[in-house]
Amino acid sequence: MFRSFLTAVVLLGLLLFAFWLFRVHEFTNIQEAMETPEKVEFLNLSKQKITTLPEELTQLPNLEILWLDSLSGLNWAQACTKLPRISNLRALVLSHHQLKNLPPCLGALPKLEILDISGNPDLDWENTFIQLSEAPNLNVLSLTNCKLTSLHPNIRKIKGLKKIFLMQNAFSAESQEAIHRLLPEVHLEFETP
Repeated sequence: MFRSFLTAVVLLGLLLFAFWLFRVHEFTNIQEAMETPEKVEFLNLSKQKITTLPEELTQLPNLEILWLDSLSGLNWAQACTKLPRISNLRALVLSHHQLKNLPPCLGALPKLEILDISGNPDLDWENTFIQLSEAPNLNVLSLTNCKLTSLHPNIRKIKGLKKIFLMQNAFSAESQEAIHRLLPEVHLEFETP
């Protein structure tokens, strides 16, 4: 129970950080967003019963934060036809999807700065980090609750990383030291503040 509470606090902290960083209002459905598309900077479609991303996403000229948490059954091939067409997308949450591989279009998001792929323990980390190295502006990455015990050395290929959230993983003290040596310039969060 306490760990679930800590997870909620961490995710809330990420959300508040995004609100503070981007100073935006949250929209929670596409119909509401389309009433004033120029005002939409943050759209939260989490836990909705959608399998495809709506075409209207590409008509939101100021959309910077897209929250797609826990969308089981999302058609990633279709989603990849939409995501690169969101021209100002800076933060993307793809947590809790049971992903084995990242959607192939993430490297095609030129303004992406923050990516949350927490709660996806089955990802192929070797290829995930290679793929993320194609995102030129990625500087914050959340890998919380991914059942990690170490990080694949390919994470060094992601240039410009400034912060990685690594809470709720199974890192030993030795693993944490090894990760600090692997990424000496990156701020690493192993514990909930």
